[in-house]
Amino acid sequence: MFKLSIGFGIATASLLAFSAAPVAAAQFTASYDFGGPATDGDVFTFDFEGVLNSNDDNLIEGVSSLSNFQLGSAPVFAPGDPGIFGGPFSVILDVLSFDGTANSFIATNPIATDVIAFQSGFGAVVQSNAVFGLSGFSVSESFDSTRWSVVGSPATTVPGPAPLSGVIGMGFVLWRKRKLVGSD
Repeated sequence: MFKLSIGFGIATASLLAFSAAPVAAAQFTASYDFGGPATDGDVFTFDFEGVLNSNDDNLIEGVSSLSNFQLGSAPVFAPGDPGIFGGPFSVILDVLSFDGTANSFIATNPIATDVIAFQSGFGAVVQSNAVFGLSGFSVSESFDSTRWSVVGSPATTVPGPAPLSGVIGMGFVLWRKRKLVGSD
């Protein structure tokens, strides 16, 4: 009976461990058109990685690897840019949505002098050391989801042979159990 328990545990563990398809982060590009009177129609774009929410295909979670920042046609937050003090961005709130209605996103650098925030129902802010003089800039306004967009197609993941081994292992355990019960 002890062997049966170990075999059942191993088969169950392999079924659970290998049956879920791996979730791959996909590449996306987001843009927001600052259309308010103070921002003069500047469009801010950036690339990022994220994972589609399995229950809501409007949500992109685990947003990370921010890069290729542009405000209008000018690159911003580039390595070596004198306007950046403090290094790369850390993502604090990491959810974006395709239609902008569920955004909960804030990223800042280690000393919080550069900020990117898109919060549905609150505001849109892109700021680089605005308090530090000529190299800084700041654009902000109430967030308007009609001026928000995300493009990109998530990578599809195809389950490999691993789920099959879990099912085979489970089948073997059930067959063995029936054989042992029949021999008693």
